[in-house]
Amino acid sequence: RAFLYSKNGEWRKAISSYKSALSRRRAYYKDHPVANNLIEVAQTLINIGDAYRLNGKLDRALDSANEALSIYESLKRVHKEQVFEMYYYEAYQLKATIHFDKNGTQGEYPLDAITMMHECIEWSNAHPNNDYKDRFNGVSGVYLNSLGLLDKNS
Repeated sequence: RAFLYSKNGEWRKAISSYKSALSRRRAYYKDHPVANNLIEVAQTLINIGDAYRLNGKLDRALDSANEALSIYESLKRVHKEQVFEMYYYEAYQLKATIHFDKNGTQGEYPLDAITMMHECIEWSNAHPNNDYKDRFNGVSGVYLNSLGLLDKNS
């Protein structure tokens, strides 16, 4: 439901629905402290962050992205699977776009965000069958291409 609200630009309803899901997932993780349940918490945080970003609430978006990245960082030693890395880079890309949106409004292109986006594209290209390839190309790729910073071979 939250995804549909986001697609329709109904940000308050989308964020409320995502927060409700986050609350349920956190409670479930508390009772069932398995890494995969914590990954679900992080994925919900990414969705919340993305909804905040699209709604222009960049500080709140950054808080969600940072919390998701913190979860992934805490699990990095345990999970070495490509799908886990893909989720990590999804959160990393969200943080990069937030940095770009926050700082790019002043006409300056933040080097940290550009570097992060390049890392996302490089990871995606190194894993050509990842499920989010279109998303990496459609976000980081679009940002970098608009600045003329995307390698033609990417």
